Amino acid sequence: MPLSLGHRSVFPLTTHIEYYNTIGQRYAFVTAHNDSDYVPKELHANGCGGFVNTGFLYIIGEHLTFDLFGEYSYNRPSFHSNQPETQGNTTQVGGLTLGSGLGYSF
Repeated sequence: MPLSLGHRSVFPLTTHIEYYNTIGQRYAFVTAHNDSDYVPKELHANGCGGFVNTGFLYIIGEHLTFDLFGEYSYNRPSFHSNQPETQGNTTQVGGLTLGSGLGYSF
């Protein structure tokens, strides 16, 4: 579960299309589930990373919008195990996301 805080710049292209880009920080809470008998079944970690995204917002009607976007996020939390003979790991939990969305603005 991430918490994000950033700055978004919006550039109107036409009366119905806006381009935007965002940059900011993201704090993530991560749980890893393990199936092995030799390590804890769940490990929890959290940490601060960053993100950038960009997209186009199409204003369909008075309150209806359609969004096409791309985002890259980076976060490497460290998982620590307190079981003997095991060690934690640091892993990347972000990555590239491409998507679309339908919205209602009020």
